[in-house]
Amino acid sequence: PLSHWGAIFTWRQHHYQFIASHYDSQTEHAANHSMLGVHASAQAIIHFAKIARKHNLSGVCLDSLHRIYTIPSVPIVDCFQKIRQQVKCHIQMSWTEGKDELQEGLDMIESTNFKYFTKEMTAEFYAFKGLLLAQLGRSEDANKAFAAAVQLHDTLVKAWALWGDYLEQIFIRDPRQVQVGVSAMTCFLHACRHQNESKSRKYCAKVLWMLSFDDEKNSLAEALDKYSVGVPPVQWLPWIPQLLACLVQ
Repeated sequence: PLSHWGAIFTWRQHHYQFIASHYDSQTEHAANHSMLGVHASAQAIIHFAKIARKHNLSGVCLDSLHRIYTIPSVPIVDCFQKIRQQVKCHIQMSWTEGKDELQEGLDMIESTNFKYFTKEMTAEFYAFKGLLLAQLGRSEDANKAFAAAVQLHDTLVKAWALWGDYLEQIFIRDPRQVQVGVSAMTCFLHACRHQNESKSRKYCAKVLWMLSFDDEKNSLAEALDKYSVGVPPVQWLPWIPQLLACLVQ
């Protein structure tokens, strides 16, 4: 049970704090090693919160993440992962608690000072912002946030995938909006470029399925032909029967 792991987690925290305090009392060179204890302590908190979230224990997740503030000089990578888990938790809570949780997640991102984070981290924050805005029904702002994410870091798979999922939902509701479908397909193909074969299967499947909604001008097929150039050939191997069926049609 999670309570058992909570006890182990607390025990480990005491050890990490001892390591950090021991190095802090040493010379300046040794003090640098105290960050090992700080980072390990923060990672334990974040990992425990992640497991709690996956068990739908949102309260436990948020309470655990708040304990990060008890650690002095937390590394920036841990701050990033902490905010990431909090946002995911609010998105998960919105399924039962309503859109107020989405707004809370959005407020958290908008109050974050991005200057301390890397471009990749900032891009992921913008991708989450796009997801939250999309679920709040703010379509134009969502597209701007997703666009900002991929401009900041054009190889960030999560940003391309989230944007593609959002555009796909719009396209499926109204297949007459072919250009939206083309944009969704483009996003999925960009996501495929930077994933290994097993993780790209979901996006390849979406791309091939979307071809069934193609118009008389073959707009979706042309988009596939144009934007599949950067996708490693190995990604298509499991889909050879489907690709042959498309050629026959």
